[in-house]
Amino acid sequence: MRTFAIWLSSMWDEWWYLMGSAAFTFISFVLTFLPPTTDQGTWFRRVSILLAVVFFVCAAYRSWLVEHRLLKGERAKNARPDVYGEIVNIVGDGEQEPYEKIDPLSKEPYCSFGVVFHVKISNRSPAETNIIAIELDSTAVRVPITFALLNGLIGTKLQRGIGGTYLLYARATFSGATLADVKNIDLQRIKLYITDGFDDKHEVLYIHATPFTIFV
Repeated sequence: MRTFAIWLSSMWDEWWYLMGSAAFTFISFVLTFLPPTTDQGTWFRRVSILLAVVFFVCAAYRSWLVEHRLLKGERAKNARPDVYGEIVNIVGDGEQEPYEKIDPLSKEPYCSFGVVFHVKISNRSPAETNIIAIELDSTAVRVPITFALLNGLIGTKLQRGIGGTYLLYARATFSGATLADVKNIDLQRIKLYITDGFDDKHEVLYIHATPFTIFV
């Protein structure tokens, strides 16, 4: 009953809007050209009733069309996953041995160590999916980093309303830097993207009030 009342209210607004159009003014103008013997009042009432019925049908259609478009939009939205993610922590991986070396060609130092990303992910859509690809973007970090993804997240199934915190293991290699140079490197600007089974890419946010640093 409440749904019907909402629809009726919406249709009434549409009908009243159409009834307030210039159509009746135009009819009055046309009737002035009828012969003087014509009962203009009767004709005006008949045409007015006809227009009111036509406008009623048009208002019902316009009201239905608005709801139909909203429904199509919701169906299209729910047909694909709505994945939300956040990096909640980044720590050094003690299982991976850190090292630093000198590049034989450039004679520049480089170093590498393991990193573990603690990632919170949830799916806010009825459409279930899984994670098929991971991408780490470190272009905004001060020291150039190359990541080799080792394990985690790939293949994780994402169902509606079932979230969790997952571990992503990676190997970070810093060009032109020693371990001492990157001991307190700020990784807050790093970006993580996950691709779901629909080939949609989602950015995983890294939200911290203060810069977070890695210690090795």
